[in-house]
Amino acid sequence: MYACVACRKEMRCLKNGVGLDYGNFHVYPSDTFVCPGCGIQIASSGNVNAIYDKDYKSQETYIKMEG
Repeated sequence: MYACVACRKEMRCLKNGVGLDYGNFHVYPSDTFVCPGCGIQIASSGNVNAIYDKDYKSQETYIKMEG
C-alpha cells in the first residue's frame, strides 16, 4: 500500500506495465499510483532488478528517467 503524506489518503493504482527507462535498454518494470486527493503520481518498481529490454516491448508504457 502507498499513502499520500499530504492528503493522508491511500493511493490507487493508475497503470500497470510501466517501464522506468534508465538508458542502455535497462528498464525497471513498474506500476504507477495516483493520490485521489491531490493527484500526485508515483512509480513503484518494488524489489525487482532491471531487465534488458532492447526492443522496448516488454512494458506497455515507458518513462525515460534522467540522471
